[in-house]
Formats: sequence, C-alpha cells, structure tokens
Amino acid sequence: MTGVTIPGRRLTVGYKWYTVAGMKLKAFLQGLTADEKREFARRCGTTYLYLKQLSGGHARPGPALARMMVKHSEGALSLTDLRPDVWPARMLSW
Repeated sequence: MTGVTIPGRRLTVGYKWYTVAGMKLKAFLQGLTADEKREFARRCGTTYLYLKQLSGGHARPGPALARMMVKHSEGALSLTDLRPDVWPARMLSW
C-alpha cells in the first residue's frame, strides 16, 4: 500500500488506518461531555466505544455512518474529514 506522509501524521491509502481523518473527530468528541458523547453515538446509530475507535484511527466509518455523523454534529464534521478516500475535498467543491 502507498502512503502519504504529512509532518507528524500518517495517511495510508488502502486497508490501513486514517490517522488524519480521525483527528477532527477526536477534537469534536473532546469538546463534548460524557452524556453528550453517548447521545451523539445513539443518534448516529452506533456506540461511544466505536466512535472512540474511529477517532483513534483504528477503524473507518462506513458511508452511511459518516453521513449520520455529519448530520448530527451540526456542521462540526464533514464527509471529507471522516472519509477522505470516499469524499475527497476536490470532489465536494464542485
């Protein structure tokens, strides 16, 4: 698999993890209380533990979950933040 190196960060294309994509989610979750995190996860149809895996770069949200996360984050997250491999910034700027 090929990788793109950004100083201090790793973005690997293929079956590896997306460290850069998880950074925005991690920052978003850190701004929520424990109850707000659980409520956000519930609204998105997942668990807080899975959101934590996503924010750590250990998993990637599927397209449906990514859309729910964007919807319920009220603009704090974008599809490009969560899945740059599916929705590159240049594709969404048309």
